[in-house]
Amino acid sequence: MGTTQANLNISSAILINSYNSISAGISAGFAQSSIRNENFRWGSQFENGIYNQNLSAGEIYTVQPFNFIDANAGVNWNYTRASSDVASTGELRLNAGLAAFHLNRPQQKFTASVGDKLHTKYVAHAGALIGIKQTGLSLLPSAIFFMQGEAREVNFGLLGRLGLEEKEMAISIGGYFRYLDAIIPSVMLEFSSFALGITYDVNISQLTTVSNNRGGVELSLRYINPNPFTSGKAASKVKFL
Repeated sequence: MGTTQANLNISSAILINSYNSISAGISAGFAQSSIRNENFRWGSQFENGIYNQNLSAGEIYTVQPFNFIDANAGVNWNYTRASSDVASTGELRLNAGLAAFHLNRPQQKFTASVGDKLHTKYVAHAGALIGIKQTGLSLLPSAIFFMQGEAREVNFGLLGRLGLEEKEMAISIGGYFRYLDAIIPSVMLEFSSFALGITYDVNISQLTTVSNNRGGVELSLRYINPNPFTSGKAASKVKFL
């Protein structure tokens, strides 16, 4: 089973003043979902516990690929304390946003008789970078909420960040909590324009019956241009939103 999708994204940012900006974007695309039904294996094709593709499946079915249009939109607010204030009060960055995916609720239908509309997915998020004045330490709290149909997910957490500006490096250590499901230790190393992060989900919900508290490792690699360690200095005229 697979889905191929191509999207066009358009966004714009508006500077309200030296502290605040708002950005908004829309996305629309074309998608196709398909199933390779030649790989289906039915219970009636097993003989003495061994699969035999030459046995009749005894099933009558027609599975066809289907196409659909997908539409999404979102808005985001950013606050950055002016550079002239940072030395005395510490760096402060705030952001919050809302987004909605599958606004048109596209039909998902592999057969002529069975179909279902994809639920709209809503996302709300907020985060901050709170610098402690006259130190290289910062706190990075964040939270995100997902809702799609009857499904809900809430993640929130806190990282402590130590920045070594003269070496264009920083390290962040902390963790997140996925409500009623898992704790997620996290480490991120920033160097120049790059950042490498690693997290590990430790399951604590009733799923521990089968997971034995084990979860999954996730690696992330980020690249930002211009270099965030130098773009804020007075010598730079580049603004990155």
